[in-house]
Amino acid sequence: MIVLSQQKRANTQQHKLKANACMALLIGLCLLTASGDSRAEISVVVSNLSNNELSSTLIRKLFLGKRNTFADGSPTIATTQDEHSKIAQHFNFMVLNRSPQQYKAYWARMIFTGKAYPPEQAYSDTEVIELIKNAPSIISYIHTSSLTSDVKEVFRIQKTPDKIRLHF
Repeated sequence: MIVLSQQKRANTQQHKLKANACMALLIGLCLLTASGDSRAEISVVVSNLSNNELSSTLIRKLFLGKRNTFADGSPTIATTQDEHSKIAQHFNFMVLNRSPQQYKAYWARMIFTGKAYPPEQAYSDTEVIELIKNAPSIISYIHTSSLTSDVKEVFRIQKTPDKIRLHF
């Protein structure tokens, strides 16, 4: 009987420790999220040579592999950033309306059915800019704070605490 009560006490203490650890983790995540990211704005970019107008619908279709040409019929190649990066996750959520898991599942389904293949990935804003300079048909996205004269912003996504605003 004494052994059982000691085990119950030990189990209760373990549960309390786990609950406290979870609470600390949640508070930490909330603080990180609330602190805001100075690089929260995302710019969809193309080559300076491009004169194409892009709508949010066309951008969505390009990045989901449903289309591979601009509105004028010129070919384009969508390039994303590393799927584990914050910018890719924000872009996928705000523009493609997909969580990381939904995005992966979408591309698994597209590959399996042979309908399309996922976009190539870049691993930094600098790499995206270099790719666009060397291949003007590429469309991608970068942090707005990383914009240079080498690329042209065609679409801006700004996340605000209460809503998401899209700028053309």
